[in-house]
Amino acid sequence: MATLKAIKTRIKSIESTQQITQAMKLVSAAKLRRTQDKIIHLRQYSKLLTEFFQLVYEEKGNSLTNFFDQRDKGKILIIAFSSNRGLCGSFNANVIREVNNFINNLTDEEKENTEIITIGKKIYDGLKKNNYQIVGRYDELIDKLDYDAIKNLTKLWVQDFIDNKYQKIIFIHNKFKNAAQQFVNIYQFLPLTFKNEVSNNSLYILEPEKEDFIKILLPKYLNTVAYQTFLDSSVSEHGARMTAMSKATENANELLKDLKLEYNKARQDAITKELIEIASGVEALKDQ
Repeated sequence: MATLKAIKTRIKSIESTQQITQAMKLVSAAKLRRTQDKIIHLRQYSKLLTEFFQLVYEEKGNSLTNFFDQRDKGKILIIAFSSNRGLCGSFNANVIREVNNFINNLTDEEKENTEIITIGKKIYDGLKKNNYQIVGRYDELIDKLDYDAIKNLTKLWVQDFIDNKYQKIIFIHNKFKNAAQQFVNIYQFLPLTFKNEVSNNSLYILEPEKEDFIKILLPKYLNTVAYQTFLDSSVSEHGARMTAMSKATENANELLKDLKLEYNKARQDAITKELIEIASGVEALKDQ
């Protein structure tokens, strides 16, 4: 059995760790509350924007069909999202595993023509050892969520697609479901995949003309989708870390209960031993 001093030292260590995990839980919960409403409202806006785009877009006779046409030439760009810090359960490991699975399912030719951009330090650290072609990393954006910076970066990705550098651009990121649940989402950013699902749009009057209107709407749509992906990953991180720290705090509580019980037993054993020694000493004095 461990000594009283050793048990007491371990109890203090766990209490200190518990204070840290509890503080991290509270910080993540506060960040989650601030960003959760944003992603919910942005999803609603994005859904309406998508439906409106579907309404006005016509597959034929449109100068923007190159944004929809599937290509079989060019490179594949994977944009993978993670956090900059750990202590968030399997949040980062799930994305790393999904990126590896996605690349492993490509043909040898496609693998050679696949490039990766990482958003977050953990995804970069997890992928660099596999000798992938990592052509860019933006660790700071996942924490700041600066819309203008994300919009400018999105503009570069879209321009590369327009210039036929890439045949497709794929987002791989954690998608927020609730505070305790996140799942990895693989989303094809470009080319666009939705089609016109509205059979009759004659009830709507557009100004300016439909072609000009779509040219205005398309950049807003792409910027919104990109920003939503950044925000989704960030909110998921806060939820994952809050859940992980909550479990760590609960585990520390259970461990403290066991250690305090062990400490009390060890103290009782020590007291009993001392009483026995005193009684033995008294008996020895009586015999003299």
